[in-house]
Amino acid sequence: MSLVWIFATLVVSVLAEVQLEERGYLKLPINDNGDFQFGTESATESDLDPLTQTLYVVGHETSMVHVVDMINLNAPNLRISQTFTGSFGKPLDVQVCRTSSAHAFIAIAFEGVYNIAENGHVFIYPLGSGIRTEFNDLTGVSRETVGAHPDNIQWTSDCSRLVVSNEGIPYVSGNTFVDKPGEVYVLEVDNDGTVQSRTKIGFIRYDDQTQLDGLLADGFRYTIRNNPYDTSQTILISQNIEPEYIAINKDNTVAYITLQENNALARINLDGTPSLIDIKGLQLKDWSHHAVSIDASDQDNARGTNMTRRKIKSYYQPDKVMLMDWQGSSFLVTTDEGKKLDIAACTQAGCSDNVRAGDVTDWNVNDADLEAQLSDPAQLGRLFVESRSKDEVRAFGGRGFSILDLAERRVYESGDDIEAYSRRQPQTFNAACSGNGTVTPESEADVTSAEYGPELNSVVIGKWDTDTFMFFGAGQSGKIYVFALNPLVTARPLPIFQHKIRRMPDPTRTWDDLHANSLAGDAGIVDLKFDQDRHALFVLSAKSSSVSCYEMVDQNSNVVREM
Repeated sequence: MSLVWIFATLVVSVLAEVQLEERGYLKLPINDNGDFQFGTESATESDLDPLTQTLYVVGHETSMVHVVDMINLNAPNLRISQTFTGSFGKPLDVQVCRTSSAHAFIAIAFEGVYNIAENGHVFIYPLGSGIRTEFNDLTGVSRETVGAHPDNIQWTSDCSRLVVSNEGIPYVSGNTFVDKPGEVYVLEVDNDGTVQSRTKIGFIRYDDQTQLDGLLADGFRYTIRNNPYDTSQTILISQNIEPEYIAINKDNTVAYITLQENNALARINLDGTPSLIDIKGLQLKDWSHHAVSIDASDQDNARGTNMTRRKIKSYYQPDKVMLMDWQGSSFLVTTDEGKKLDIAACTQAGCSDNVRAGDVTDWNVNDADLEAQLSDPAQLGRLFVESRSKDEVRAFGGRGFSILDLAERRVYESGDDIEAYSRRQPQTFNAACSGNGTVTPESEADVTSAEYGPELNSVVIGKWDTDTFMFFGAGQSGKIYVFALNPLVTARPLPIFQHKIRRMPDPTRTWDDLHANSLAGDAGIVDLKFDQDRHALFVLSAKSSSVSCYEMVDQNSNVVREM
């Protein structure tokens, strides 16, 4: 009997044997008429009010807000769907904050009314002990102008501050190119929801070359360096930085913000006057290590799985970030989704920072075997790589998740686990979800292998008794991965794979057919929420515009556990 087997047995015996069981499912409409359509993205962000067990959902593409009653896990009930009037702009995020039954707010962030380069704004709606069902009525509502494209918002736990990430994504209209600075706003909010003051935090410190050189050495990506329509115009790094998702520590003193395109994390001081602490690059993942393998082609083995060790690297580029407590310490969990740059409506050279490896004719890797792989579509030729790097192959995304301490040092990295567990379902391995309702899920299998692989983009943490569980959503394939932290290892968090679940039963039917019959499942997962009191997981999906309910159950459940 091996020591490894004994250790694994001990872990299983110590951990609670739980799994996710499917409960209710709800499609969300695409307009006020109550119509439904696959691929319309009427659900892109959400937040849960635990007191009223209400899920608030916004849909960016449809400019809608949905209020969903989650009291019955088997039958989530749509209370209201409402389209925002044209004066609002498109909603980007929604967040609830509650300190008591009477003191609660909902904040909704909107991009600019006319284009994404305009300043956005945030509305703060009073909630109290009730449920907000009318959002175009602005009686008693605070409106605050913020920066361009406020992609994410997060409350401090006492509802006194709202942190806003203004991504400032590049915008092109005609021959005009605009790249607004990435910024963070901190709004001071009074007890009645009124914004008393705001602090704008920029990143001009890193326009200094010495500061920038330090970032670049740590794997920071500086994507657009010149205006594609006027190459004599330099795009400063402070314009190039794009803040996205936010996690705030327990005592509300520090906000951690992912800079996904830049492969970095920013820290913002919230103790006293808000200010920038620093930015840290997140290094690169080395796929030449003997313990990890990757499927880097969508043209290998007739869209099959072909995971192989490769002499390449990739940027981690985390999307979501969440704070997690473990053994008396706090850690950050990141979903290392990946993000290459392709500027919408931009037609000039320099509008993207990536290329298929097989289209590069001047590699300088000094490795004949690697060069042969780079020209072969069945190996690395289809892989999207950074166009600027020629002496080292740099792809996009860590294809898994990481755990970092609060000094932003990586203490755990999932290697190739997510891709390895995915290949047990080859019909949906590294599957895309294009939003085209006339194709089948099976026909989109292996498509993302050459881009981001499993594309984890959502995470939430939950507890079962004393055990800690981590839930991850795959942004395209609709798979949910469940990990538990090993209770026998206390020096650092050590995740153990539990199982994965994919709601959709039949990948051979078209998306439109599946969606019409409420069988599309979690197509294009964008957000996860966990109700700790009921051990319930709520899954928001954009392509299917749906909300799914799952419940954690013990191993005596009749559901077959997929290992």
